[in-house]
Amino acid sequence: MTNQPATLPKSLAAWSRFLAICFFGLGLASCTKEPLQNAPRPASDNTATASNAYLNATAASTTIPTSTNNKVAYYTFDATPTGSPAVKLSMLQFAKSANIVIVFEGSAWELADTVHYGSTSSIMLSGYYKSYRAIINDMHTLQARGVKVLLNVDDRSIWNTTTPFTTYNGQAQTYTQHAAFLDNCVSAVLGADGIVLDVEHLGNTAANANYINLIKEFGKYFGPNSSRPTTSIYTAAIYDGAQAGYAIGQSTSVASYMNFVMDQGYFEDNSTRFYRWANYIGAEKTMIGLVKDYNNQANGVAAAKFQPTNGNKAGIMVYAANVDSAYSNTIFRALSAPAAATTTGAIFYQNTQYGATATKAIPKGQYTLSQLQAYGFSGNWASSVKLPSGWSLTMYKGTNLSGTSWSLSASNADFTKLSPSANDVINSVIIK
Repeated sequence: MTNQPATLPKSLAAWSRFLAICFFGLGLASCTKEPLQNAPRPASDNTATASNAYLNATAASTTIPTSTNNKVAYYTFDATPTGSPAVKLSMLQFAKSANIVIVFEGSAWELADTVHYGSTSSIMLSGYYKSYRAIINDMHTLQARGVKVLLNVDDRSIWNTTTPFTTYNGQAQTYTQHAAFLDNCVSAVLGADGIVLDVEHLGNTAANANYINLIKEFGKYFGPNSSRPTTSIYTAAIYDGAQAGYAIGQSTSVASYMNFVMDQGYFEDNSTRFYRWANYIGAEKTMIGLVKDYNNQANGVAAAKFQPTNGNKAGIMVYAANVDSAYSNTIFRALSAPAAATTTGAIFYQNTQYGATATKAIPKGQYTLSQLQAYGFSGNWASSVKLPSGWSLTMYKGTNLSGTSWSLSASNADFTKLSPSANDVINSVIIK
């Protein structure tokens, strides 16, 4: 970064202030191997100061995109541009069709407390940006344009322990302490709009209870279950090569803490990876990610236009969208409007006489249990069903259209009266 030459003060009072600044600067330098300029100055231990109030106002001023219109662009600091022209772009210059930008690489605490966690050799300063302050300024400019800005959080093997993080001065944090610490960095100090988990660093090790407790705790501060459900976003990038992703993408209870989940298995079949998660947590909670290295322009446009059979998808994501902004913008512009909501279909009810919880209207088709779950159906749960006039239904005890079956040609208000009783035993169906 550029060092500006100092100007000699012209009065004794100014000289005193100058000396004070010099001593203060020496104090900062002593906290790190190399002094950092243009760094934000949160109070000790990441406590937000009054000067940060405007950041929260900026983040809170813009509501999140509609549930099917999330256009997510990752900004990677070490991207090698391949577009035309092949130049490094700032966050303000790339993927202007995106409505969500993810600041990838580095960490939230590095940006929030550069004195203790920053470094002049940081990957965040390896490309277009040469100062942390410039990064933060551009984040705020994006927010002023109505773009939601999220910070990436890498999962770590230590998340499977009771102390998922240790601070710069050796203080181990519990999962509740770490979630509060992260919120302070992201929300209070930086004024960002939320977080995205990069779930891939545990490899074949599954997420245990400690890991799940932590990611649920994050949901108290970000996303639909937080105190800011209409302005903050909580999401995760997962894929089948990292076992921890299954704890999110195939768990309705864990996924409920998030706005949506993104698949980052870019090298796999787009449809397969979408339904791997959507069949469990629902289409509107699921989107696939693309990257130019694995998904050519035609593939990316097709993925953006793709309409699921079990609802509307959450949107589309492009990783390293600053590699080629034209590629990324073409995909975002191709995102199809959601299909009209299904108002006609079979509706199952938890209780007899069409009582208690109801599913969404389920269109004609064959449905295993995992596919039914996307409509709000639970296994061994249904007690009655409403069918549109002229429709028929075959219900199965097995989860994959197998086992004892019951055929209906009209609505039925009480499964206990079928022979044998079909109450609380249905797990798959064929609707005609």
